[in-house]
Amino acid sequence: MVALYDGPGNFLRKPVRSARVDAAKGAVDIVLKDLPAGGYGIAVFHDANGNGKMDSNAMGIPVEDHAFSNNARGTMGPPSFEQVKVDLPAAGATAAISLR
Repeated sequence: MVALYDGPGNFLRKPVRSARVDAAKGAVDIVLKDLPAGGYGIAVFHDANGNGKMDSNAMGIPVEDHAFSNNARGTMGPPSFEQVKVDLPAAGATAAISLR
């Protein structure tokens, strides 16, 4: 599961684009087309049980592999939008994100 956010007000609440692709061992490529230039944040998680949501334990800590653009990590919660923000030029860009 991939979600793309266009600002701090929507971050982790309402993505401007999302995609679901089958998991595979190794690398998986996901292409999001026709995006205007600007700053975006990406959140990714492996929906291991296929229920369509990020599962967490009783303390709210995610139990499924997840990651953010810039491979950002939060402290005592998710990273901020500024930590995950990547600038997308009009010509497009590539981002590599590693699940953990």
